[in-house]
This record gives sequence, structure tokens and C-alpha cells, in this order.
Amino acid sequence: MASTVDGQQPRGRGPIRRVLVIVAVVLVVCCGGGIAAAYGLFHLVNGETDAARGTAERYLADLEAGRPADAYQLTCPDFRSHIDEATFVKVQRDTTQARSHRITDTSVSSVNGQRSALVTVELTKPDGSGDRMSIPLAVVGGTWYVCSVTPLP
Repeated sequence: MASTVDGQQPRGRGPIRRVLVIVAVVLVVCCGGGIAAAYGLFHLVNGETDAARGTAERYLADLEAGRPADAYQLTCPDFRSHIDEATFVKVQRDTTQARSHRITDTSVSSVNGQRSALVTVELTKPDGSGDRMSIPLAVVGGTWYVCSVTPLP
């Protein structure tokens, strides 16, 4: 047996210390995993929000620039199966379009595996007045589409 200079036995590492070290390691690993999961979830949701917002942005820009045929390509396939491009273009051309827009909010959700979004915009009309509207979007085949069936003011 080893002894110290003063003749006492060295203090061993007791089971309580081992348990405390194990608990500390588990807490560090769990906290790190939680932080990593939160970080990943934030970036996943942020990426979805950016993608939905980008589609709405292109849709509005096409309508404002007088390119309703391009905007039509960004509409949901289900919408396109009910309204042909010629009808959509005519309705858009017969409707006074906004001259500019500003996206103020985007919310993304997933219900039963179907991802959707609602993009809120403030529109500026040619006479300078403003209007606010929400544009619904959905993911079809991995791509975001506008599912609005009304012409924009």
C-alpha cells in the first residue's frame, strides 16, 4: 500500500466523484446536441422562408414589369389546370397593377407533410395609394408556387 509522507492513505476517487463527472459529461453532450438541433432547425426554417419569399418576389416583380406570362409560370400546377395562361394574362392586363411592393412578413408551416407559406406585402398603386395583401404559396414537387387566384390590385 502506498502512503503519504504523513502516513495517511491517499484519497481515492470515490464513486460519487465518478457519478458527478459522468453527469457533467452527459449534460454537456445533451446541451451541445440541443444547441446544434436548434441551430439546424433555425437554418432549415430560414431557408424555407427565403425560398417562399423569393418566389413571391419574382411573381410580383413579373406582374409589375408587365410580364404576366412569366408570373403565370410561378402559379401552382393545380391553379394552371383550372385557368389557362391566356385567361390569366388577359385578367392581369385588364387589372391595374401595383407599381411597387414591399414584403413585410413571411410565415411558413407544414401540415401533414404539406409545406405552405403566407407572404404579406404592401403594394403601392400607380396613384400612390397603398394596399396590403397576403399571397399564399405551397410546395409542389420540391418547388414553391404562388397559389393566388385573384389578380393583384
